[in-house]
Amino acid sequence: TVMLLHHRRAVAAEYKRGKAVRTQASAIARWLGTVSSTSSSSPNAAKAEPGGDVLWVGRIFRVRRTFTAEDVATFARLSGDANPIHSHSDAAAAAGLGLCGPVVHGMLAASLFSGIIGTRFPGAVYATQSLAFRRPVLVGEQVIAEVELLRLGGSRATFATRVLRRRQGAAGGGARGEREVGEGQGVIDG
Repeated sequence: TVMLLHHRRAVAAEYKRGKAVRTQASAIARWLGTVSSTSSSSPNAAKAEPGGDVLWVGRIFRVRRTFTAEDVATFARLSGDANPIHSHSDAAAAAGLGLCGPVVHGMLAASLFSGIIGTRFPGAVYATQSLAFRRPVLVGEQVIAEVELLRLGGSRATFATRVLRRRQGAAGGGARGEREVGEGQGVIDG
């Protein structure tokens, strides 16, 4: 704990001088001698993209995921959200949003932010999160969750959070290949 507090103060001091600094996650991983980008061997597990170990304002951490019907059913059972638009195509179509299949819970897609924070900043406390759900994500569509550092001060970091949906048939990313489906802002305290 003392080492982490000292590291956080050093990060804040370096940030104020305008220098790029090493993240807690990388320092801790080196200290422990382990580095892992995923906690599951499942082929559908969320995988953090490699991004080095330097932290700066504007730095973006990403994870890609395709949610299955089983993922959605498990989340529905755990959360108690039994809305049929999450499990039945006809109910989703009847919702009047032009949906052609079951919809992933917005909170399930947003839970990817917690995975990014917990992996990249172990020991940090996820203090707040605002969310706005812009468009639905259908079961089987690939999404990309992004956490972008907006501010860093002392032991607090503020992030912009986004979930992007990969458009069908899009070979690459960018404006033509991805569309924002949710956004917000999160704060972690260390």
